[in-house]
Amino acid sequence: MSTQIEFVPVDLIDPHPHNPRRDLGDLTELAASIKSQGIRQNLLVTPWGDQGRYRAIIGHRRLAASKLAGFTEVPAVIDEDISAEGQIELMLLENLQRTEISPIEEAEGYQQLLDLGMKPAAIAKATGRKAITVNGRLKLMKLSESVREKVHTHEATLDDAADLLKLEDRPDLLEMVAVTLGTPNFAWKLRDALSTRKRDLDRAPLLARIAELGVQLVTMDERKLSHVSLGAVETLAELDEIIAEMGDAGLGDAADVRYAVPEYDTRIYLRRLTVRDESAEAARAAEREADAAERDRLTAEAESLYELRDEWVRAFCSRKRIAAKDQLAIMAIVGPFTLAGGIHHTSFQVDEWLRPGIKTDYPDLHVRLARVAEAFPGSDPSGFLLGALHIAAGTPWTNAYDRVESVALYALLEQLGYPVSDAERARITPPTEDEAVEA
Repeated sequence: MSTQIEFVPVDLIDPHPHNPRRDLGDLTELAASIKSQGIRQNLLVTPWGDQGRYRAIIGHRRLAASKLAGFTEVPAVIDEDISAEGQIELMLLENLQRTEISPIEEAEGYQQLLDLGMKPAAIAKATGRKAITVNGRLKLMKLSESVREKVHTHEATLDDAADLLKLEDRPDLLEMVAVTLGTPNFAWKLRDALSTRKRDLDRAPLLARIAELGVQLVTMDERKLSHVSLGAVETLAELDEIIAEMGDAGLGDAADVRYAVPEYDTRIYLRRLTVRDESAEAARAAEREADAAERDRLTAEAESLYELRDEWVRAFCSRKRIAAKDQLAIMAIVGPFTLAGGIHHTSFQVDEWLRPGIKTDYPDLHVRLARVAEAFPGSDPSGFLLGALHIAAGTPWTNAYDRVESVALYALLEQLGYPVSDAERARITPPTEDEAVEA
């Protein structure tokens, strides 16, 4: 190994292009120290190119601060034999031990070593990090550069990145969620994408079996034809039941059988195309199928939005003291709606909420109020009322009355400080005059 110590002109030393640390930070104090006391620790450099130049391996901050202090040369150990792998390894070690680098910078350094042929176990041993840490950082490199940049600049957290990696096998969903990183919409989009991923995984065995039976996906043109519903299935067992009910012929001639996969439904609908014109039976079946799919869509959406605001509402209601202005805001909406029978009918009347006992001769009311009491124990009266309002509004908004109530609820939540996402805002638009008349 050939090494020597020399004073090397600073204009002949270049920063290493693969230095894991992107930002050298504030150099003012270090430059002042070097100017008054000199450089107390040699840099480590290696020759590169054929122009007598060097690359810094250890001492990037000292090199930059020396230039800032007006130094024209610095003491450096010149190592002529260090490998590319060894250079990156040393730079990683220096940054891990002496300065705080971001998880993304660390991940990029590990990736460079991986690209040079080092195994994760060898990287862990060389850097003194645990293997689980090295593997965890390397996983970050599976994310796009724009996502990694947001984590590096603290626009997003490592937990956010870990959540995104749950969609690693669905790049289409991952990309859709990634654009909302660092916004109030991230939690909603992530939950929606994870739900879609689970639904598709659950459907896969069923769709494979349906394909084996020769059943094809219904086309847009075939949707307009008369058909007889064979049923909706969610599991292989349910599919076998339908086949068994049809007797020895099973699905018979699969050429006239189709399946439909609604976007907001976990079930798969089987139908047999008929030669009859628009029969009343087929029309009713189609209407029931559409109504069920729409109801399932609204239910899934309402449940997702309920879950999205649930954590915030629970945290708000658990406060030991709710500000007077917030108590007034809660009562301002709770009073009119409950006294008028709103927010899903009179089972949440104000007098029932406020009285000390709960009558047990109204089972539905008792169950609902017990649910609120269990969900929000120890809340003060206004917190309890907000919790009851939140739970009562956790059903699908299917008509104009529901939408009036949802607008009022979210106006209150936003007034109390809740960050309303775009997905929620899109669902809480007031009904039009025509919709209000129809309702």
